[in-house]
Amino acid sequence: MFESLLKQSYTYIFCALNRLGGILLSFLLLLFMGIACTKDEPAVAKTNTITLSSQTFGSQPYYSMGYSFEKKGFYQRLSSGSEIDIYLAEVVNPMGDLIAVQFSTNTISESTFGFYLNNTFADSSAASEFYKNYTLAVFPEYSSLTEPIKEFQVYTFKTWKKNYVKFWIKEMRIFYIGDRAEYFDVDIEFLIQRDGSDNLLN
Repeated sequence: MFESLLKQSYTYIFCALNRLGGILLSFLLLLFMGIACTKDEPAVAKTNTITLSSQTFGSQPYYSMGYSFEKKGFYQRLSSGSEIDIYLAEVVNPMGDLIAVQFSTNTISESTFGFYLNNTFADSSAASEFYKNYTLAVFPEYSSLTEPIKEFQVYTFKTWKKNYVKFWIKEMRIFYIGDRAEYFDVDIEFLIQRDGSDNLLN
């Protein structure tokens, strides 16, 4: 009887170990497959939102800030060199009143490209939808200085490193001192393609 109980115990332990081993093996297989799938997935480019401003700082000389898509940061325009990809240039009327802004980029000889206006839309929904579905860069021509800009425009930009950027104007704000316009703020959403291709998937 003792031997029979011992055999039953061995059998039970053996079955339990087999079951545990099966569960452990399944877990390891799932873990391995998850890691493999993660490695195979391409990196997803991230879209970003920034605020450009024509506001000036300092005193003689005054300076404004520009932004580098390549380096992901703002820089003073006094000593920016090649860092700045985009900044706001002010447009004034003959009376000296600020009436609009333009996009501009630093000009660095043969490495300078610029902006191409893809389209202007009536509202943010249409502009945002176009921006999201705009996945292949269209850049037939460019300018280092745009026409006065408007809300809900979509642009393509080519950096001095020859990477494409798509962006759209989400909102523009004018700041006044009294009745006089002092400076503009412009919110843009952008995506930069860092491999030099025309693929703008986000």
